[in-house]
Amino acid sequence: MEKVFKVVAVDDNPETLEYVLRAVKSRLKIEFNYEIDYEILSKRTEVDRLDDCPCDIVMFDCALSGENYNFEDTAEARYGFELIKKYRKKNKRTKIIFYSGSFDFEDEGSFDLSVMDFVQIINELNVFAISNREYRRMSEVIKKAIDELDTVLISLEDLICNYGENGNFYIDDKMLSAQELLKELKLGTEIGERFREEIYSTIISYFMKFGEDTSGDETEK
Repeated sequence: MEKVFKVVAVDDNPETLEYVLRAVKSRLKIEFNYEIDYEILSKRTEVDRLDDCPCDIVMFDCALSGENYNFEDTAEARYGFELIKKYRKKNKRTKIIFYSGSFDFEDEGSFDLSVMDFVQIINELNVFAISNREYRRMSEVIKKAIDELDTVLISLEDLICNYGENGNFYIDDKMLSAQELLKELKLGTEIGERFREEIYSTIISYFMKFGEDTSGDETEK
C-alpha cells in the first residue's frame, strides 16, 4: 500500500489552483517520490465542513473574493487570514500553508499583511509556511511540510501501509480502528491528542526505565 498525503486547499478560484496543484503533484512524485491527493474547497458550504475534513496539510488563500462567501464584517482581502484563526481554534496541529498570488518573494518581498499579522502567524496560529502560487515554490513548501509531519501520525500511517488496517486501539476505554484513530489525529481531536500523550508517555517511561537498568548494570560491574 502506497502512502498518500492529503492536501486540502481553500480557494475561490479552483480552476487556477487546480492547474498549479496538478503540476505540484507531478513534481513531488517525479523528483521526491511523494504521492499527494488534493481537494479544493471553493464554496462557503464546502469551507464550513473543513473542521471535519482530515488532512495532512491545509492551504488557505489570503484573499477570497468569491461571491459564494459571506464576509460579514471582515474585508475580503483578509478573509483567508480570519479562516485560519477559526480553524486553529479546533485544530492545533495540522500543517497550514498560507498563500496568495499577490505575495512577492523577490528582493525584500511584498505581502498584504501587517506586522501584527506576522506576530499572530508565528506566535499564535502556527502557520508552517507562506507561499505564492508559483508551483515550484508551492511544491517546495508542501514537501517540507510533509517532511516535518507529526511523528506519531507518520508512524501510524506507516503501520497501516505496511501491515494493513487490522487491529484496534483503546483510548479511554473507547475502541478505534487504525483508520479511525488516524482521522482523529489529523483532525486534532481530544481523542487524537490523548493517544499522542499516551504514546509519548510510554516512550519516555521506557527510556527512563532503560536508563535505570543500565545504571544498575554499570554499578554492579
